[in-house]
Amino acid sequence: GIAIFAGGMLYSLSYYTRRVIGMMYLNKAGNTLKVSHLTFWGRRNDIFIPVENVMTLVETGDHKGEILLQFKQYDTPVVLYFTIKFGYVVDKERFLHVFGEVP
Repeated sequence: GIAIFAGGMLYSLSYYTRRVIGMMYLNKAGNTLKVSHLTFWGRRNDIFIPVENVMTLVETGDHKGEILLQFKQYDTPVVLYFTIKFGYVVDKERFLHVFGEVP
């Protein structure tokens, strides 16, 4: 009984934590975004996305005071999440190039 409960809790918690982005990198040309997040087993999963395919924060409907911001793409319904409140932006100009202003 307790093992099934523990397994269910592990899976349900990991459902959300797997969608939190750990790092984002923009290549030097500024046209490809590398998004890193963890899998269920704790391995790093890198996704390479053209910048043109990333929705801006205005398009996702996020607001300035939110802790988790949505990371959406035009060609897939998968939603990932990232935070700028507990993380930091190294290059604000390049962040604005990809995501636009935080509304």
